[in-house]
Amino acid sequence: MPDYVDVAIISGGPCGLGAAWRLEQSATVSGAPSYLLVEKGELGGSSRSVTTPEGFVFDFGGHILYPHANYATFGELVDTLVDGWDRSVPVRGVFYDGKLIPYPVQQNIHHLGKRKLASAFAGLAAARVSNGFRRGGRHEDRGLADHLRQRFGRGLARHVMEPINQKMWSIAPAAMSSQWTHQRSGSKVANVADVSLRKVVRSIFTGQDHVGWDDTTTIPYPRGGGTGAIWRTLSDQLPATRVRTGAEVVRIDTEGRRLWFADGGTLSYGSLISSMPLDLLMTVCGLETTPDLPPFHYASASFVGFGIEGAPPAWLTGVHSFHLPDPDIPCWRLSFPASLSDRNVPDADHWSILCEISHNDGLNYDVGQAAGRIEGHLRQIGIIPVGAKIVSLWQHSMEHGYPVPFFRRDHLLGAVHGLLEKRRIFSRGRFGGWKYEVSNMDHPFMQGVEAVDRVLHGTAETTYVTPEMVN
Repeated sequence: MPDYVDVAIISGGPCGLGAAWRLEQSATVSGAPSYLLVEKGELGGSSRSVTTPEGFVFDFGGHILYPHANYATFGELVDTLVDGWDRSVPVRGVFYDGKLIPYPVQQNIHHLGKRKLASAFAGLAAARVSNGFRRGGRHEDRGLADHLRQRFGRGLARHVMEPINQKMWSIAPAAMSSQWTHQRSGSKVANVADVSLRKVVRSIFTGQDHVGWDDTTTIPYPRGGGTGAIWRTLSDQLPATRVRTGAEVVRIDTEGRRLWFADGGTLSYGSLISSMPLDLLMTVCGLETTPDLPPFHYASASFVGFGIEGAPPAWLTGVHSFHLPDPDIPCWRLSFPASLSDRNVPDADHWSILCEISHNDGLNYDVGQAAGRIEGHLRQIGIIPVGAKIVSLWQHSMEHGYPVPFFRRDHLLGAVHGLLEKRRIFSRGRFGGWKYEVSNMDHPFMQGVEAVDRVLHGTAETTYVTPEMVN
């Protein structure tokens, strides 16, 4: 390890790899800055993938690669990092009362039973009248729960939308901000899509679905190796002398600009780009905010992957994922990897399910017990057919799973970045930036690229500072 680098990079997820890639681009220029990327675990961060001994591929979460239009650089790069793409129409929805309701559920309430349909429609109509039939746009932030009720009515919010968000974020919707809902993090539509009452009425009478995607819209997925293949290939292209894994940063001397590692080693730097979780970064820096600011909130994540012999139920053919608002089932989302690529399973005689669980127990969560409960529920409701044999089981937990968009988050982020950036520390990425609305895989990559451009050339950042410009 060198004694000094111009730019140190902490954590090798998409953000850190984006920063390293940008710095490597500048290496052809005379007087290019020196850099080192340090990572305590494996490169790829939460965008990694795993292949089980039985040949099933599972991503660390239901990642969708939907490059944003402003990111031509990212799109051109990833095309060179994979052996080709499988493309499919992203069929998504909500599994409710024993049936799959297409996404967005608020646009397809005709699938609900008569009593709940009446409640949902009455609430939608009342909300539209109350809002003066306005749709979309920014709004006063009175919390996610209030936003859902104001935009979609109490019936639909109570039955479906609040339970979904409670399970995904592992925090009460009333404690969350709603400002992220109008952004487009990882899809073609807003995170919480608005609704057309006219289309709802038409659907009730015709039974026609109105979905967020159509047959002309497809998403790309790497042909082999999962989404993690992108980041494995990119990291392999970096010079070995520029990367050090197994390097856990335990202290940062922010005044002396020096990193201290768990093995006792040190590294001095000119500027630091970090994508380690922002709450942990503040701790190792020995920095604190004022008591009037809120603490960081996040959800831990656990994953269960079932590799199954046979064929899935016919109604699951082509389905990418769906949410499960049922509070008795531990997971909040199921994804079906073979719908993204047939190379995610060993052969045509097998299929798989990826189950995502959000919780507040960190690495102490008993994912093994949860796996047994989930399997029982999925068999009971007919997702895993009677007699189907599970031939592969993958389990994994992450302390930091989802950065919660909590109330007054941006006030806290402003104070934290003020403390860090005057010390030449730039914290970006999924948890380094703590902005869910710019945490799709391409977002953190570009945050790393833009952070380097700012450090080297003083160029203004776009993705992290003004998400609405890229979403």
